[in-house]
Parts: sequence; structure tokens; C-alpha cells
Amino acid sequence: MEKWSKSKDELLVLFNELEDPIIDHHKKYPLNEIVFLTLYSCLINVESWSAKEIVGNERLDFLRKFFEFKNGIPSHQTIGRVFSLLKQKNFETFFRKWTFLMFGENYDGKQIAIDWKTLRGSIDKSKNQAASISINACAVDNGILLAQMKVDGRLMKSP
Repeated sequence: MEKWSKSKDELLVLFNELEDPIIDHHKKYPLNEIVFLTLYSCLINVESWSAKEIVGNERLDFLRKFFEFKNGIPSHQTIGRVFSLLKQKNFETFFRKWTFLMFGENYDGKQIAIDWKTLRGSIDKSKNQAASISINACAVDNGILLAQMKVDGRLMKSP
């Protein structure tokens, strides 16, 4: 995690670019704190919203090196609600910039795995709709998902 401390100012600028979906600026937890907690939790393989809340409370001193967390760690319900309100394209743009800031120069010449999965239950035979497919790009060395895109199965037909 030493890379995090080297780019603290760059992180702050980048996090402030993310469009906040909640209009009330008197809210208890700023968007940048919620997103930072979530990204940090993902990097240490914490998946559920509840576990992110627990990790946040356990590692609050570390997290405060980057953001104030004046009101502590939000509940798992708050974290999940905020992420459900974020605009997907806006967050994707932010996430790409963050990934490059954090890991971009470290991946020159390293392996990036591309895979795809058919999303279970996405076929609708009554509407003649093909299955949806999720295409993922992952940094092999530390298992970070760099990009993910959902595509219509018809785009993936075999020759």
C-alpha cells in the first residue's frame, strides 16, 4: 500500500472529480470517503457491504491518512445505497483514471487477462433475446479488475 501515500494529493484531486449523485451537501458522509473506503476494501479482497463497514471501523486510523472521516465509517446500507445511485459511466471514467494513477506505470509489459462469462438467466427465448456476456480485463499480478463491459451475446458469434 505504499503507492497510496506517494500519490495522496493526486488521489484527492481525482476523488473530487467524481460526480456526487446526492444533492444534499449537508450529508453526513462525503462521497469521496465512501468511494475510497470501498476501493480500499476491494483491494484487500473484502466483498460485501457489511464487511466493508467492519474493515472501515477496524482500519479507521489508516483511512484518515487520506480523508477526514469526521463522522466515522458509514453503515453498510449507506455504502450500498450510494453506489446504487452512482452513474455507471461516470464511475467507470473515474475508476479508469484511478486505476491508471495507482497502477498504470506498473503494468508496462505485464500480463493483463481478458475473459468473458455468460450471465446466468440473461437469455429471454420469448423475446428471441441472446444471453448477455460480461467481458473482463484483469491485472494478473495483483488480481485487480481493470475494466468490465456487458455486451449482447450476438456480438460474440463464432465464425
